[in-house]
Amino acid sequence: MLLDYRKKQEENALKKQLKLTEKELGIFFEKDILFDVYFKPKDTLNGDMIYSKIIKENEYLCVMVDAMGKGISAALSAINSISFVRHSLKKALEYNDFNFEKLLRDFINYVKSILIDNEILCAKFIYIKNNKVLYANFGQPPIFTEKGKIKANNLPIREETKNFNIDVFKYPEKMVSTSDGLIESILKNKSGVYYSEFLKSFDNAVFLKDIIRDFNEKAAQTDDISIFMMRKDDFIMDKIFEKEILISQQNLDDTLKEIELSSLPQKEKIIFILHEIFMNVIEHSVLKINTKKQKENALIKNFPKFKNINNKIKIKLYKNKFMLKLLYEDNTEGFERKNLSNALHLKHHGKGFKIIRNLSDGIFINEKGNKIKIFLKETK
Repeated sequence: MLLDYRKKQEENALKKQLKLTEKELGIFFEKDILFDVYFKPKDTLNGDMIYSKIIKENEYLCVMVDAMGKGISAALSAINSISFVRHSLKKALEYNDFNFEKLLRDFINYVKSILIDNEILCAKFIYIKNNKVLYANFGQPPIFTEKGKIKANNLPIREETKNFNIDVFKYPEKMVSTSDGLIESILKNKSGVYYSEFLKSFDNAVFLKDIIRDFNEKAAQTDDISIFMMRKDDFIMDKIFEKEILISQQNLDDTLKEIELSSLPQKEKIIFILHEIFMNVIEHSVLKINTKKQKENALIKNFPKFKNINNKIKIKLYKNKFMLKLLYEDNTEGFERKNLSNALHLKHHGKGFKIIRNLSDGIFINEKGNKIKIFLKETK
């Protein structure tokens, strides 16, 4: 009974961490910039947390914290630190007075008040605005870009910390920020840590999924892992398919049939993916279904309404010798992107999204939830 109680409390603590680990920049795109976020704790109670936020158009924030040690003490430091960032940013956005330097100063003063003797906190703040990246890295691994590593510009936060540095660099083509749990995990062949392999993986990686796949093949996770990735969608590609239709069951079926009879590459995957997107737009964007009961009622009562709506779908396919890009757009009100993150932790929800994510190499959704970019690498 005692072990069951302890396990239940640890599970609740992890749920609390996952709730605070907001990932607005996960699978997100705006214009030609693609963002993604990954968080995988090693232990139920852990000292790593990641928080990302869309402040407004062309303005984004990503925060990583890594508290010293393991267990309850480290988890408390991490949870309190990210909770402070969440609350401060919420209030700043309410009053439209967000200031990156002020956030950092307030954060440091707060963290200093919760640290115990000889405890330190590593953290990394990345603030992207108008094609510039401002950062304050307190003892975490470098920020990796296609032009090289950008090392930490501050020591870890401790009770004695008074001042800090903020530096800036131009928007890179590709950028990855990671906690030490990724690059310091032990290789499966026992020849060292993953760091040198990560450098190779970063050079070749197109999307975050490429890095995760390489890590899982070569290393065994020994610590919590947080990753933030940003890249430009500047791939040179040729358009190979375009379709615009009114949303109706017949039109959707006809479109899938047209693709099935075509000579488009990877058409089986494309059909699977579009089928799941069509189901999502019908259920969540058109009929506004959010529960299983609503689904059962809506499909019976609202189907006549569904047949007479004027919402449109646009589909475009692009190709180069490396991959396909599927662009989907509709003129509905969209759906809540945050529901996708929640679905990943719920056993009986989000099945369609999980299918799309597993079939694709990269998936990105705009803030409104009515535009999707999906990338499929060419199979060898």
